[in-house]
Amino acid sequence: MIGLALWQGRRASQLICLLAAAVLAWVGIVYFGVFDSGMHFAWVWVTVIILEAFLFLIAGIVRHDLVFAPRWDLSSVLGAVVMGIGLVGFPFVEVLSGYPLPSLTVFGLSPCTTAIFFLGLLLWAQPPAPKYLLLLPLAWAMTSAPDDLTLGIVAVITVGVLIWRDRTSIWQTVAAGVLLAVMTVLAGHDDLLIGIALVLVAVTFAQTIWGDLQRLQADRPSRFEQRLPT
Repeated sequence: MIGLALWQGRRASQLICLLAAAVLAWVGIVYFGVFDSGMHFAWVWVTVIILEAFLFLIAGIVRHDLVFAPRWDLSSVLGAVVMGIGLVGFPFVEVLSGYPLPSLTVFGLSPCTTAIFFLGLLLWAQPPAPKYLLLLPLAWAMTSAPDDLTLGIVAVITVGVLIWRDRTSIWQTVAAGVLLAVMTVLAGHDDLLIGIALVLVAVTFAQTIWGDLQRLQADRPSRFEQRLPT
């Protein structure tokens, strides 16, 4: 995925989203559905992570809203650092701490490192990145934050930068910042975080569709214009 984003071929972004959906579906089914099926809300998380996989398919392949084009700017550099933390940083620190290899939190197997990687990857997307893609990884990061403070801090910083980078109006930026603060305060309360994230996904996706309808209406010529002679 990183190689495709740097290559920036004609279908690169669509391939990235396809791979992202496959990884997320794998983590949702195998980790939550098999390895840790006894965890509290495990099957809810299976549904949530698979939903995130579908959202990547919708954003990148159906709607073409997600185009990856990293640049030499703050958000792209931060994205590279965050992805590096997810791919290398977490397992490297665990190795130094004496964790056995089978228990390392590695990308594609652990939801923590996978969520961090995808939040970093969204910093490589051309602004504005679809907001409905941020919420479910953020909910998982905040659920795990009490036990893994580093994960929560990285997630909050990443989402905060995305909110600031893609700001469109003051009130929307303030509202997004308040919601981020609320989810941060609710760290560890997975039931509330899941509920808030799902509601916000529905709201932000509906806003996206509504914006499309408004643009179509604006681009459609009026009946009076259609009757004018050419």
